Amino acid sequence: MELSDLDMQVDDVSLNQPFAFKLAGKVSGDPFSVDGKIGPVGDLAALDAACLPLQAHVKIDRLALAPYQALLGAWPTQLGPVDQAALGVDARVEQRPDGVRVTTGQASLKSALTLAAQWKIEMPDGQSVTVEQAGLAVDGQHVLDANGKLGNLTTDPSHQFTLDSAQLPRTWLARLRPPPRLLPLRRSRRARLRRARGSAACVRSWSAGLRARGSAGCRRSR
Repeated sequence: MELSDLDMQVDDVSLNQPFAFKLAGKVSGDPFSVDGKIGPVGDLAALDAACLPLQAHVKIDRLALAPYQALLGAWPTQLGPVDQAALGVDARVEQRPDGVRVTTGQASLKSALTLAAQWKIEMPDGQSVTVEQAGLAVDGQHVLDANGKLGNLTTDPSHQFTLDSAQLPRTWLARLRPPPRLLPLRRSRRARLRRARGSAACVRSWSAGLRARGSAGCRRSR
């Protein structure tokens, strides 16, 4: 990943009042932007970054995934070639003075299939996550809604979720199945097939010889 063409603007910086900022640039050649507000920062000596008030809007119209193939690992065949896929993100992030973090947004993956996700997630503290609402659509077809909680993230993680899927026709689901894989024939099986073909060829040759001799005998008897 390479960041380039970075441009940052900060307006009316103050430790006692929120101030606006804008950041733009390119990541691996694709443009992105972040804008929002920070503060009030307060006393720098007592600053706790985990409680620093922050509002940010992150937007990436199109992020090509080809440069990240090594990071993506196994790529589902239903999505087509990864070097033709691209991700779009439009998200808002808020951190409150009490340390609560909230994020809302949507993301889309353009590939052989078009996946669209949207969410609203809250982190009351460093130990839990509340998914107030999350949804997924595939090629414009609403597929899934989810909500629930994750707890004890750094000790003994637990989860409780509710999933609600839409009614999907089998014909629509069929195109999401991975293509069948043709398994290579084992060597012994290939050898048996070759022997079988050879035996069939010998039988055909022997039958043809018998027919030829029979025809010759008929001509001599005449």
